Amino acid sequence: MKREIEELIHKEFLVGRLLGSGTTGEVYEVTHKSNHYKYAMKVSEKKHILKLEAEMMTKIQSKVFPQIFDYKEAELGYLIMECIEGKNLQDMLDGGILFEMRESVWIVSAVLQGLDYLHKQMPAMVYRDLKPSNIIIDTSGEVRLIDLGSVAYSGKSQESESLRAGTYGYAAPEQFWPEMIPMPHWDVYAAGKLLGYLLTGHNPAIPPYDVEEYYKKDKKVPWAMKAVLNRSLSKQGQARYADAELMLAELQMALEETEKKKWYVLRGNRDFE
Repeated sequence: MKREIEELIHKEFLVGRLLGSGTTGEVYEVTHKSNHYKYAMKVSEKKHILKLEAEMMTKIQSKVFPQIFDYKEAELGYLIMECIEGKNLQDMLDGGILFEMRESVWIVSAVLQGLDYLHKQMPAMVYRDLKPSNIIIDTSGEVRLIDLGSVAYSGKSQESESLRAGTYGYAAPEQFWPEMIPMPHWDVYAAGKLLGYLLTGHNPAIPPYDVEEYYKKDKKVPWAMKAVLNRSLSKQGQARYADAELMLAELQMALEETEKKKWYVLRGNRDFE
């Protein structure tokens, strides 16, 4: 449902189309009346949560994530940020686009680089809601992560229900347990679900809410990729990659190993089959 945008916003911006909505608020495309630049504006009645998101965004300086420009508050909260033009990954998948293995690894690798930036902060930040609908392939072909409303510091417990975040099917099993402390390996689990989705075409957010049975049986998924998936999707958090950097390194090695094997098979060396 569209919200009534207050006069203080209409004085400065032309409010355009609704870009999306979620539990926190709605996002509109707006145009500044003076400089004519386009921005994305998130509107929410949950001002305390939106203000926390704005504060978090000011600390994140990575091209993978949108840049914040302003935060305004009246009856509602208004977060003004970079408007990223491009294609939403979930829309692409829903449209029937199938990604080859190299393309899938490229997308997940770019996502892991963004997560690695968060995990290297002091204290570490955890994204907590990685899923295709929060990923955009922009007009220059770069992978971008949007919606920083779920980012939390590692080491601080999710004290209340309102501070919990995550999407069923992507979130680590322990992520919804009460008073759990966000950990980088939560993001690793979600990245594994994303990789499994791209490699098999099976959406983990719909029944049976998983990809394990598909990638384990899928002969098109190389064993090196299955090894990365097995570790990133471990039900035990401590058995996963500790952070995005470690998963990224092994994912790249798995791709190299798989392509090397294909090369030897093409040359007729059957020892690598």
